[in-house]
Amino acid sequence: MSVEIFRAQDLQVGYGELTLFGPASFSFVAGERLAILGPNGSGKTSLLKALNGLAPLRSGDLFFLGQSLAQSPQLRRRSVYLHQHPYLFAGTVSYNVCFGARARGHSIAQSHERAQAAMDRLGLRAL
Repeated sequence: MSVEIFRAQDLQVGYGELTLFGPASFSFVAGERLAILGPNGSGKTSLLKALNGLAPLRSGDLFFLGQSLAQSPQLRRRSVYLHQHPYLFAGTVSYNVCFGARARGHSIAQSHERAQAAMDRLGLRAL
């Protein structure tokens, strides 16, 4: 049985008079992989920003595990948008992965150990 993780219903996004896309409805199920393809300026990044609450919706609603994100701000805080360009973190992959643990007060040794374990789980150690 497929478990619906995320659903967009009648989603429309735009800026000013310009409509970027929509209305569109779609869903993602557990274990599914998705690619968003299109030419430059077609709205791919705007769609991802809208899905993460970083761009306003003209209309529609977003659901996570059946709950409306508009009605559940705590669900919205669990969402992460990672831009394709590393604005803040220059350095090695290990340095960047360690950042979260260091920001939480872990020692350099602890943060390195946690980072290596995470990279092993994700198959990123070679990076």
